[in-house]
Amino acid sequence: MGADFPAPLGAAIVNITLLLLLFVVAFAVARLRSLFAIVMLSGVYSLVSAAWFVVLDAVDVAFTEAAVGAGISTTLMLGAMLLTARTAKPSEKFSRAGPLVVVLATGAMLIYATVDLPAFGSPESPANSYVGLDYLE
Repeated sequence: MGADFPAPLGAAIVNITLLLLLFVVAFAVARLRSLFAIVMLSGVYSLVSAAWFVVLDAVDVAFTEAAVGAGISTTLMLGAMLLTARTAKPSEKFSRAGPLVVVLATGAMLIYATVDLPAFGSPESPANSYVGLDYLE
């Protein structure tokens, strides 16, 4: 019949596979110059992320990602691509420093903001200490 993996190991393999696919597609999108290929790969990225959301039991988020990310966004991008050139112009080497600084600063702020968050599942967190207690009673 085949190898039966334990549920956590099988789920971990599927999660890692989907995350690797997302990484490969994102890297390909960042390296390509053909706008048509970029638009198509962004649709693939949305579909793979929708599949990942299904694996994570977030079916409502997966449905929204598939409809908006892969459906409407891809259609709008293809329509907008008709009004532009077919390939992206090569960028200068020094113009990449600005976006890198913005990304690093945003990441540092997000990490700094997570330090004050309560621990996962903490009974003292705001979600567990206000109205939720009234509903539990």
